[in-house]
Amino acid sequence: MIPPELTDAVAQVAQALEEGDLVTAKAATRELTYRSAHSFGPEHPHTLETYALDAYISYLDGDQARSTAASLRLARLRFSQSDARAPEEVLRAFATWELLTAPHTTVRLGEELLSVWTQIMGDAIGAAAVHTIRNRLSAFTHVPVSPFANGASEQSNAP
Repeated sequence: MIPPELTDAVAQVAQALEEGDLVTAKAATRELTYRSAHSFGPEHPHTLETYALDAYISYLDGDQARSTAASLRLARLRFSQSDARAPEEVLRAFATWELLTAPHTTVRLGEELLSVWTQIMGDAIGAAAVHTIRNRLSAFTHVPVSPFANGASEQSNAP
């Protein structure tokens, strides 16, 4: 249920999306987020939903960096509140991060993604995704991925 304080702002976002007006949708979403954070607080469930909307609209608008960052922030917040949807946000962040092409942004958000993935998903869950993240980071930083990057010991078993 949408609280009365946010009804008009939600309607503006919905109308803009229906009309395909992403510029207006983004502006209306930012206003919605401001209103929700002001009325309920920045970590309230209503406000978290506005962060998810921001990530989605950013994705639609082709701003994959903003979408990735918003999904990562939302994943951390949901995780801190023991919200079972935190892993979904990590997966969304991963999907949009893979679309990034600017080296600095890809590395910065990739390092954060790896941290969030490990914290929320664990190393064992989605090992292929962790490998993809590490390989992509390596490609953007031109540093080979160490076989010990997963935390294995570098000590040899040789006598």
